[in-house]
Amino acid sequence: MSQIIGIDGVQSRGKSLSFDQKKNTPLESEKDVDMKFVRYYFILTLAYCLILLSCAPYLIEEIDLTRPPDPSEEVKLTKETAKVVANFVAHKMSLSPKQKRTFVLAYVAEREAAVKRQLEFRLSGNQQDLTSIYQKNEEGLLKVMKDTLSPDQSKKALIILRPDGRPGEIFGFLDDSVNRLIRGRVAKRKIKRALPILEKYHQQLASITVKARSEGIVRKDTRDKIIELRIETAKKLAPIIGEEAASFWLDLRTRSRKR
Repeated sequence: MSQIIGIDGVQSRGKSLSFDQKKNTPLESEKDVDMKFVRYYFILTLAYCLILLSCAPYLIEEIDLTRPPDPSEEVKLTKETAKVVANFVAHKMSLSPKQKRTFVLAYVAEREAAVKRQLEFRLSGNQQDLTSIYQKNEEGLLKVMKDTLSPDQSKKALIILRPDGRPGEIFGFLDDSVNRLIRGRVAKRKIKRALPILEKYHQQLASITVKARSEGIVRKDTRDKIIELRIETAKKLAPIIGEEAASFWLDLRTRSRKR
């Protein structure tokens, strides 16, 4: 193999070409081979992506977001929800980094324990009073507050979590809404932006329900006010989390209220 300039001694654009001495034909340089490999690799990758996109509807299982989650999924959702809510509460109260970490870990752990207690009750077929489960959940939550927050901080945290002051449910009100958004696959950064709106919604909802209980307001009138509040809240959420997610939040809340 020999190196010459051009062909038959004639300079060709200043490029040196390698020739096969037997066939008198130019050989590909390493650069040419590399570029050809890159082109082939790009074409194959593009073809693979197109195949995946065309098959996506068949490869991805469609999830019915209106059905209740199965037990393992519910535990996972509860932990995700609790982490988002606990961080929001800690931010609202300006906790120090150390206290924030302690509170968040304790709150997530207790919410996980609470949902497992309720699931165990549901799956066991035990006829014991569900109120006893709610009582255990309440005791666990109050213990978290006592162990990680000051009395004043505990009071503020409970107002954020369940503004109407009713104990017992596995989720505080704010947890409930956040859980629904997570189920609706809303990005965490969007949920974070939506939290102040949800907090205000639950405060207004609590005001309506507390007044209804204390004054004996007709149930239909109360329900109409609640639905109106939900619709207005969904409109405020839509620019942040999207129309579909806001409708999903509104639909689940309204339907769960009917049951």
